[in-house]
Amino acid sequence: MSLFTTQIVNSLVLGGVYALLSISLTFLYSVSGVLQLAQADVMVVGAYCGYLTTLLVPNLVVGVLVGTLVTGLLGLAIYEGIFRWMRNSGHLILVAGLALSSLIEESLKVIFLSGHPVAYGQRVVGNGSSLGFQLLLLGLAVAIGAAFQIFLMRSRWGRALRATADDHETARLLGIPVNLMVRLSFVISSALAGGAGVLLAVIFQYITPFIGGQIEFTAVAVILFGGLGSIPGAIIGSFILATSQVFATTYLSSSYQDAITFGLIVLILVFRPKGLFSVSREVRA
Repeated sequence: MSLFTTQIVNSLVLGGVYALLSISLTFLYSVSGVLQLAQADVMVVGAYCGYLTTLLVPNLVVGVLVGTLVTGLLGLAIYEGIFRWMRNSGHLILVAGLALSSLIEESLKVIFLSGHPVAYGQRVVGNGSSLGFQLLLLGLAVAIGAAFQIFLMRSRWGRALRATADDHETARLLGIPVNLMVRLSFVISSALAGGAGVLLAVIFQYITPFIGGQIEFTAVAVILFGGLGSIPGAIIGSFILATSQVFATTYLSSSYQDAITFGLIVLILVFRPKGLFSVSREVRA
């Protein structure tokens, strides 16, 4: 397989993982109005859960399932402990997200080897550069995204979530328990981020508590590109950004990754501040 084809596959895999994290952010914002700036750190918690799981059961699918489950419960705890009490708090919601991000990072640093990188076992990673393994990662990302989409479009809870995302007051008039839907959005979005975290750690073949801070800016760039609140925009933006990063690293230098990410943020804010597929919403908790 040629270098160009290899990088196309790598772009698809990385884009799929970025898409899961970006979808989790924009879905949460659509339903609750909360831009959760600690979501990338929730993703890292999922990665560590997957790591611990694969020490006992060297199976990537099991690691993804456990990471998804644990971070879903973490999302519920985050809502009940913080954001439930911050309704109509404006910019304080963003401050709370940043504080939560630091809390998660420091907690993981204390628990796992003072923040030193830990590597996923060879029995899980295998030949991480092989086409078959890359396709497995892409397939898992697609499976998680497809399960989320089927739930959102086909289930009664999914329809209630979409109605809540469209308009809270109308949803209440229809008898939908809006507060429950907001709570559920925290659970689902955190679970999506956790699954993405396991896959991202396997791509990198290591994990540290500080990866979340690096990925957070990428996720923000993606949702700004696509438009805050737009799931199709998050998906498109994820693959565009992943492709640009992979090819910049291959044909230029890895130091250009951050330049591309921040450059996209600046360009979007200047020329298309609402993104390509923006959805206007009032920020609330």
